[in-house]
Parts: sequence; C-alpha cells; structure tokens
Amino acid sequence: MTGQCAGIAGWNRAVIRTNTGIEDRGVDIIVDTDVLVIGGGGAACRAAIASHEAGARTTVVLKGKFGRSGATVAPGMGVAWQAADACSSGEDSPEVHFANIIDAGLGMADPRLARILAYEVLERMEELERWGLQFVPDPQGINPHYTGYSCFGDQPRAHGILNSGHGHAGDIVVVLRRQMQARGISVQEDIFVTDLVVEDGQCVGALALGPDGQVVLYRAGAVVLAAGGARQVFPHEKERPLVDTTGDGYAMALRAGAELTNMEYTQFMLHAVPPFPVTVPGSHWALFPKLRNRYGEDALQPYLPAGLGVEEVLYERTLHYPFSSRDSSKWLDIAFAREISEGRGTDEGGLYVDFSAVDMGAFKPSRPQHLPSDPDVQVALPQCPVQVRPAAHAVNGGVRIDERAASTVPGLFAAGEVAAGPHGADRLGGGMVTNCQVFGARAGRFAAEYALGSGRRSPSPDGLAFGLSRLGKYGGGQKETGDVLAALQEATATKLMVLRSGKGLKTLVARIQELTSDWLPAIAVHDVQALRRAIEVDNSLCTAELMAHAALMRCESRGSHFREDYPLLDDNNWRVNILLFQRDGRLNQITGTLG
Repeated sequence: MTGQCAGIAGWNRAVIRTNTGIEDRGVDIIVDTDVLVIGGGGAACRAAIASHEAGARTTVVLKGKFGRSGATVAPGMGVAWQAADACSSGEDSPEVHFANIIDAGLGMADPRLARILAYEVLERMEELERWGLQFVPDPQGINPHYTGYSCFGDQPRAHGILNSGHGHAGDIVVVLRRQMQARGISVQEDIFVTDLVVEDGQCVGALALGPDGQVVLYRAGAVVLAAGGARQVFPHEKERPLVDTTGDGYAMALRAGAELTNMEYTQFMLHAVPPFPVTVPGSHWALFPKLRNRYGEDALQPYLPAGLGVEEVLYERTLHYPFSSRDSSKWLDIAFAREISEGRGTDEGGLYVDFSAVDMGAFKPSRPQHLPSDPDVQVALPQCPVQVRPAAHAVNGGVRIDERAASTVPGLFAAGEVAAGPHGADRLGGGMVTNCQVFGARAGRFAAEYALGSGRRSPSPDGLAFGLSRLGKYGGGQKETGDVLAALQEATATKLMVLRSGKGLKTLVARIQELTSDWLPAIAVHDVQALRRAIEVDNSLCTAELMAHAALMRCESRGSHFREDYPLLDDNNWRVNILLFQRDGRLNQITGTLG
C-alpha cells in the first residue's frame, strides 16, 4: 500500500508522496511539513496557531478525535485560570503571581519560565476572550469576571472558566479549533505517533501508524511535542471515561535523547466514587466529616501525631485539592493510603466520608473558591457515607524546556503537561491550563522560526531503523495489554501513589523491568488497534520507571513527593532538580538546577 492514504480523512494529498527507496524498509507514506505538532489539546492547538501565524506550514496529528482526545477535554468541572489582572485583589500583580508560583514549587520550578507564565498569561487571556472564550462573570457586576482562590494560591486571582460540556478546561479547545479552521491548519486524526526521528542529534520528524495500519513518516523542520500526561500509569477510575494520556510524550522524548526533570512530582487527588460529584468532599472538608474504614472505624485519628487535631488537618485540605507533604493535611492522604494498602478500604478502593453528624446549613468555605457559590442555595450533602478514593491527576514534570519551549534536542519543542519547568513540587490550581496557552504559543512560534531557518532534513534509512524496529517487538505470545497494564497499576497503587519508600520503589522498579522484559514481548497483536495499545502500555511502563527512579533518588519529602523513610523536606541536600536522560540505551540520573 505504498503511497496510499485511504481512510485518512482530511489529509493534504499535495504533501503525500511515495517514498522511493524507503518503502521497502517499512514506510508506506511520507508527509512533509515545516512544523509537526503532536497532540490535540490546549497546548497543541495554541502551538499550531502560533506556528501558522509565524509563516510555517503546520500539521497537527493526534491519536484520537479532535475535541475528544486528551486531558484538556477530559470530563470535569471548569477549571481555574490564574491571572493577576484587574479582577484580582489590589495586592496582586504579575510579580506577586510569579512569587506564588515559585513558593508553590518549593524550589523546583524554573524561575525564568515561572516569570514568563505570570506575565504572558494576561495576553493569552485577553486573546482567548477575543476569540470567544467565556469566563465566569462577577455576580456583583463590579469586575468583568469573578475571581477566587485555587490550590496553593495566596491571592484571589483564579478566574473560573465556563464549561458548557466540553471538558475539564471548559471551551478552550472549541475556541482554538475555530481559530485553526479559519486559518486552514491541517489536522489529521487517528494518527498514533510511535517515535520521534532524530538524525545527527537533531529532531527531523516522527514515525506514526495511520488508522488502517499505514506506517507514516512525517518529515519536519521542527516538532512540537504536546502529547499530554500519563494518568494511565496509575489505577483507572472505572466509572469515569478512560483518559488517553498514556505517557507517550515522555517515553518518546527520552528515546530521542531529551532531558526530563521533576518526574517525581505527580498530583494525587481524593475523588468521590460516583454517583457523588468530584466536588464532594473538596471544600466540604470544612464541615469536618468523619473518615471511616470498611469496618466503620475512625480512619484518620490513629495516624495523627500528638497535639494535631482532626479539624486542623481537614481545614488545611480545603486550601488545596491535591496531596502535598508541605502541611498537616498530608495526614489525611496518608491515612487513605495506609488503610487501603492494609486491606481496610472499601470494595471500590476507598474509604467512607460520613457527613451524617454535621450541620448541613453551617457550611462556610475556608475561602472563596474559583467558582462562585449561590448564597441562596442550601448545601445538600448525602446522609449516607460517601466513598472517596485516591486518584492520579496530573504530572508536574516532563521534558526540560527553555524560554523558547525548546528541549535539549535541537528541533524538538514541548508544551503542556508533557513539558517541565513552569511548575515544581506543587503548582497553583489551574496553572497547567494557563501553562498550555503561554508555552503552547511560545513553542509554536519558536518551532516555526527554527524550521524556517534550518529547513527540512530527510532522515536516512539508518535513522529510521530504530523506530521501525520497535513496531515489530510485540506480538510474541498470548498476553493481553490489559493484563500488563493491570499489573503495572497494581504496583504503582501501593508503591508510587502518596506513600513511597526506598524499599517499595526498588520493588516497583524491579516489577516494571520484569513487565517490560517478560510480559510486554508476549502481548498478542492481532490488528493495528492492538499494536497501538501495546505501544501505549510500553510508554506507560517507561514513564512509570522514570517516576520511580526519580522518587527513589530523592531522599526527602517535598510537595507531592512523600518518602516515609525521609519524611522531612531537606533544602541543604535536595534543593536541586533531578535530570533524567538516556544515552546508549542506558538511563542516566544527575542533579542540576533549572534556570
């Protein structure tokens, strides 16, 4: 099927050509472009617009359907948008916002990138509004928008984004998609990128699988990696739609020779088991409900140090939804992890939060949230216990980038959750959404500048050999991808979520290596979808191992990283970033300082 593009809707046939001399090595189709953007969420869309505006021919590829793929459009309430504009308090400013990002990062954020984020978010916000994005209006009509507090924020600068049913980040992708369509930017769906192509140390494109199994070579002057996070590394919440963030970007960047950093920092939330919404408990910890295990026993008090009260712990937890070792609220998440790991959790893998003894009408949030509440609506919480369990949310680390969103591999740029630097050990609530827009725009602009300045290079057959060989490494047995994934998630649930220790992390690394060397090659691959899933699981295993190695190396507790055997923050020895990179097939770990 050399040179065919059947079944690939929306392709620009003018840039598809038969690859004479390479097709016998396994490539079916070549697509030429100036800038290749990998991903379909907020960062990818904004990068594509910026690249196009800079004069580069831009091609966007994503492994799912546009508007339905990635964390940006994952189910959830409208998120916060942190911006120190005229709607926030008179004490706020971009410089105060910058300082807040640094404080939340506990020394792990790149100050250059944090300052860019705090200042340029205002321009991106104005732009999105001009394009049609709606923020929650001020109910009192004093300011254009309502603002409140969000996780780790010290000023009420968090603007709520209206969500009309398009996912976690509201209508951002919808708005950006209209802009992309108006510009005629090429978007190719159901294209699963398997590897970046590197020639003489420079990223010159990517290999991918088309929807009908075609092996596609994208030749590009520059590549923007905006492939999202890695929620699949951790146990999936069966009641919620499967999120297709499988660690692809981290694994591909590592194989391409890029440096990654802050991979030990993953956010973990406490989610209610449906039918109760994700906002229970959330700010409702301020009602001081009882936490009970499957036997009805108090599941929190036994874990608290002497002199620390339950109410203090629960109150602190209303100030940030993700787990952090930075304050006393950590004992709530530790209690969850310990009770569940020792078999006292519910059948759904959680604990019971009991509101039956609280005064439902006495609810008063610890501080105004980023979405306004209606004072005339009576708070209604269930009289029966709510099941709540830990869940993975987002990765604060990823591909190391500079101010141009350039990675350490020439020609490779990164933005969004796959990139590291603007955030650290903790991050401000909604900071990932603003990060996607600020650094998505920078990645697209500077990728276009790089591509138009350096031109496109054609990879040699030898340069494609590694990526092509990986496509044939699966299919040697009868194992299902679900079996391998379940085994990985079972291990990360007890060794990498919240409670970490040297012994547990070493056990986890050994388990991942066993799954990679013994289970992965035995996966049954009977069609292109099975091959895609096998590669995704391979990427998840690689990403989990990166996280485990970084967590094992960091012998302290800092933000979302908590070590039972090193429970204290240690600025004397560990106020440094851990850098991960691969050379000659071996993983290297060194320490350094971002910025």
